[in-house]
Amino acid sequence: MGLWTYDSTAVLMEHNLSYRNHTGNDRDGSGFGLDSNVSDSTIQYNLSFHNDGPGYYTFQHDRNGLHRDNTIRYNISADDGRKLPTTARSACTASTPGSCRSSRTRS
Repeated sequence: MGLWTYDSTAVLMEHNLSYRNHTGNDRDGSGFGLDSNVSDSTIQYNLSFHNDGPGYYTFQHDRNGLHRDNTIRYNISADDGRKLPTTARSACTASTPGSCRSSRTRS
């Protein structure tokens, strides 16, 4: 994992580079991530490339309403998802409805 946050509010990941992140399992290895219980946060204007996992992702395991109002936009992803092709360049996996919105990635 390159840049990652969890249990956080109002995080801004902007103008960063994340590359060659690896994983030894069927998860992780991504460039940027908003993990469990993140709210009102944004990932934008970043570059992600050559990562095993997705370039950008958001994930929430528990249905507790704490993972909400996050935005992933205006990013570039190149050759990500190398080891985990099913997640490709971006992934939005959440068990909480509405926790993933307006995700724009370019390749």
